[in-house]
Amino acid sequence: MGIRLTQEEFEKRVNEVTHGKFTILGQYISKDKPILARCNIHNIEVEIGRAKSLMYEKEYNDNGYCPKCKEEFLNRNALKLECAYCHKEFYRSPSKLLKSRSGLYFCSKECKLAAQRLESGEQFSEMRPLHYGTADSEYTYRRKAFRSYSHCCAVCNWNEDEEILQVHHIDEDRQNNELNNLIILCPNCHAKLTSHKYQLIDRSVIEKL
Repeated sequence: MGIRLTQEEFEKRVNEVTHGKFTILGQYISKDKPILARCNIHNIEVEIGRAKSLMYEKEYNDNGYCPKCKEEFLNRNALKLECAYCHKEFYRSPSKLLKSRSGLYFCSKECKLAAQRLESGEQFSEMRPLHYGTADSEYTYRRKAFRSYSHCCAVCNWNEDEEILQVHHIDEDRQNNELNNLIILCPNCHAKLTSHKYQLIDRSVIEKL
């Protein structure tokens, strides 16, 4: 059974093994107990699961304790980019950069979706789906319908998920985006009409032909 180190001896050993990267903040109890330390590179406090992880060369992992060090280690081969929408810096592997059709890069899915909205500006126009059109285009029929009609199916009143609701062209001419030619439907009612086995009556009733 080994001799238990004093606090001073423990801190001296940690300094030697980690080359001064960590400063011990907590009280050393034993090598198998957790210990609170600070990463001197990023000034972040971390709890090390077992004190011996900082005591022996074979146990010590230079990148495994400080979350910032770990992030930098994992991204060591990645490129640092700036999000085109929020301008936050982030890392992305070179292989994933090839997947961007627009040449724009985003730190998260939320930023990409926000950039695709019409209100985000013309700098993102190239990456929007074709049916979005431009901010002042009459072809943005979905936005036009949702701005004027209740956000529910005009036939059955289904409204559990607004994103699933669809906009139907009554005369089936997708170029005719007059408001009276647009109607909001749930996927089920929309499928009935596009099957041509049903017809729309008074914008609120579907009857089988």
